[in-house]
Amino acid sequence: MAWQTRFPVILLGLFPFLFLFLFLFLFLASPGRVWGLETMIQDGTWIMNTSADIVQALIDGKGETVCLPRLEFIGQLDVAEFQKTLKEGIKRQGAVFHLYHDGLGRPKRVGNLLFSQDVFLKDLKMTYVGYLRGLGYRFKASKKAAFEDPDYLRDVQSGAYIAEKRQGKAAASKPPADSNGETSKPQAPPSTSPSQPAPTSTSPQHPRPAEGNVQTSWDVMPAGVLHPSIRKAKKELEEKIRQIKSRPYKKEIIQVDPVRWASGRMGILGPDGSISKAIVEGQQPILRLLPPIDRGWLTPPRAKALASQPCEFILFRDSSGRDLSQGGVYPLADVYFIDLGLTWNDWLTAEGLHPATGSLSVGVATGPIVLGIQVIEGTWGALKAPAIAEVNLQNPPLGVNLQELLRVPPPEKSVPDLKAFLQRFNAAAASQPISASMLVCPDGKPYLELGQKRAARILFPSTGKTLAIMMKEQVARPGK
Repeated sequence: MAWQTRFPVILLGLFPFLFLFLFLFLFLASPGRVWGLETMIQDGTWIMNTSADIVQALIDGKGETVCLPRLEFIGQLDVAEFQKTLKEGIKRQGAVFHLYHDGLGRPKRVGNLLFSQDVFLKDLKMTYVGYLRGLGYRFKASKKAAFEDPDYLRDVQSGAYIAEKRQGKAAASKPPADSNGETSKPQAPPSTSPSQPAPTSTSPQHPRPAEGNVQTSWDVMPAGVLHPSIRKAKKELEEKIRQIKSRPYKKEIIQVDPVRWASGRMGILGPDGSISKAIVEGQQPILRLLPPIDRGWLTPPRAKALASQPCEFILFRDSSGRDLSQGGVYPLADVYFIDLGLTWNDWLTAEGLHPATGSLSVGVATGPIVLGIQVIEGTWGALKAPAIAEVNLQNPPLGVNLQELLRVPPPEKSVPDLKAFLQRFNAAAASQPISASMLVCPDGKPYLELGQKRAARILFPSTGKTLAIMMKEQVARPGK
């Protein structure tokens, strides 16, 4: 009976050796499973989606934009319905982000983007990709991280705040099995009830009703008349675009993205993709888009349909941070037609054309560019436009004139009576001494946008106020 009393003691004595054996087997025999991982686990808060693969999150107490791998949807995707489903289905909640890291335990970052392999949603008790599959959507998740896919990363950087409009690939003739990780969901037809008028876009996702098939009053409205719900979405989109444009210049360390958004109106489109007589930020540069592969694609009706359309032109930047120009022509990364709600490739697809692959850009920046600041003293000249200031500079450096037109941040609020505002402001600021903080590229030369220099801010030492504050005060006191 003595051995029976000693048996538990013997087992307790063997336990440390068993634990050591398991430790060596799991951690040393296959170290790649532990130390070779590409991702790190980070707790945070899921705030919302801005597209299928862009998430706004709160990580370590800071707002972050998290980019997920490319999701290639199979078959047609009703973008509006998809966004509505995500908004209603995934509420703000705790989440675990599987972030890619730099090998030193720090999250991989490109510009203002973090990158996650997937996200576990705590309230739903499932991953984001698993949630989409559970809804029945058919897609393939890329095995590449977003920062390893240059074309995808460029798309994200140039349009991360626009609702995703990519058309999914054509569905295979035979649906794949569930074991492939792909699921399916049929596209719901657009609503035709009076309370939710049929969409008026001419894109494949939202075709107009056939002639004679009038379903609501909106079917007979002119093309420029927008439904209230569309106007609301358009207003929100314009606010997002304004934030994109002003974001870099509100930071002490000014860092610009590889692409830049510029407002304007479409000009005359040529068969080779060239655009003449377009108005971009008050100027008329020569632009160029990548034309489709179809022969004879540019018909007079198509050219007329796009002429004078309000646009957001997306310009490339070169490695120094300036707008990329090739022989006096500015190649475009993309263009967004505001009233149509379509990008260039969206419009081509809606017209039954086939967008070309590749890029017009050579020498384009591959990542964010940090700009410097050079302070130059002088006197105030005049405010020529809400975003253009004329200044007289003292002892300007090489490449800067004694009298310069500088781009400046426009007023935060729109100006009802522009002419009266300019007269009132220039009378108040006439000939006052200024300190202009001009932006400088890494090569030491002035930073340019469409050939014009830019000031991060202009200070009036006599009042201790910046140009932005003075404009805000004048806008708030109309008629005084």
